[in-house]
Amino acid sequence: MSKSTPSLINGYLPVLLNIPSSASTYFYVREHQRGSKEQPKQSTKNSTLFVANAPIIQGVSTEILLKSLLGRFGEIVRVTVVERPRQHQSDVARTPTAASSSWTTNLDDEASFLASICSGGKYAHVAYKTSKDMKRTLRELQSGSNVVELTDSIELQTLRDMTQ
Repeated sequence: MSKSTPSLINGYLPVLLNIPSSASTYFYVREHQRGSKEQPKQSTKNSTLFVANAPIIQGVSTEILLKSLLGRFGEIVRVTVVERPRQHQSDVARTPTAASSSWTTNLDDEASFLASICSGGKYAHVAYKTSKDMKRTLRELQSGSNVVELTDSIELQTLRDMTQ
């Protein structure tokens, strides 16, 4: 992928997550699209990112992980993880269990994104304090070679400790 024009997949920006002593995985982000298309002016005030194939690391809450990774670029006020984003939130919002948080994927082929988005993987809404924070995050992800990293095993352990 080129730094100047990152490739989008079905409108999503693929982001590579490097995890210390583990396999890498991709997650995909885009600006959250409101349900109603009758309010186009509201989209300029949108402050939420939609995340598909939200990363799962054993022992780390997905909410805490996303706050750590994406909060580097702007102030996050809320992260909501859901199984199926089209269902009512109160029906599906939950905290990951040990059984569901034990896998990571190593996606060598970007085309495999289509399978992950359609197969019932995890999704998240990351709400920023302002739309500027959300847009800054997208810009930084695009200009940073689409890669985010957990710097070392100490950072990973800190996230595990925060989850408990």
